[in-house]
Amino acid sequence: MNKRYLATFICIILALSGFGQTRSMKDLIGKWRQTGNPKNKDTIDFMFVNDTTFINKDVQGNFKNVNKYHFDFSREQIILSSIHKNRDGDDITLSLKFINDNTLNYKILKIGSYDNTQNIKNVGMMLTRVDNKDYSYLANPTLLNLRGGWMHNPYMFVDFISDTLASIKDGDRVPMLYNYTVDFTKFPYYVDFKSLENNKKIQGLFTFPTDSTMIFETFPRNNRKGDFSPFGRYFYIKLDSAKKAMVLKRRQVN
Repeated sequence: MNKRYLATFICIILALSGFGQTRSMKDLIGKWRQTGNPKNKDTIDFMFVNDTTFINKDVQGNFKNVNKYHFDFSREQIILSSIHKNRDGDDITLSLKFINDNTLNYKILKIGSYDNTQNIKNVGMMLTRVDNKDYSYLANPTLLNLRGGWMHNPYMFVDFISDTLASIKDGDRVPMLYNYTVDFTKFPYYVDFKSLENNKKIQGLFTFPTDSTMIFETFPRNNRKGDFSPFGRYFYIKLDSAKKAMVLKRRQVN
């Protein structure tokens, strides 16, 4: 084989090997956005954090889910297998396939007994890369993210003074002091308050839609059921943020 044919042959082999390369987590890290979604439907954002976690947010930037999956990068089609069962007790299998460096095809393959792995006509959802930022803080918040004052309006605010002490004004004439504890293993995150004056206990839930906003709800009757009430969710703005001067209104979060 002369040198010219040998060089051509090597180039072809290299091209084919590059085309078939599998991806790694570094190719996924960052935010991806649903493209070509139906009219009047919310756009969905996916933040891929690490090889066990990705996050869904809606068009308003609010959390939908923090998802825990095993990522299998051994094939061209990346397979995601749920670490925990969903609310119905079902295992879930998903797939991701790179169309190019900035486009993904996202499919649901299995949910419990539902198996869609052989349906080649299932085109799934197309995702386009928005950025490649590190969103790990959203999946693993700490008390440091919670510390500080948060306000819904002048009559409703909470100040997490330290890792154990908070002040709440929830329509009362004056703020009340509480000891508090947080459980970050649940989602939405659990917070439990105990009054320093009369030992009254209040349950709460919160999430961080963005760096400077918190969805927060208290349950004075201790009837927390693991999710926000339909009309009890409030946006709180962190007081040291650039948005602190905005007019805050009660709103329902889907």
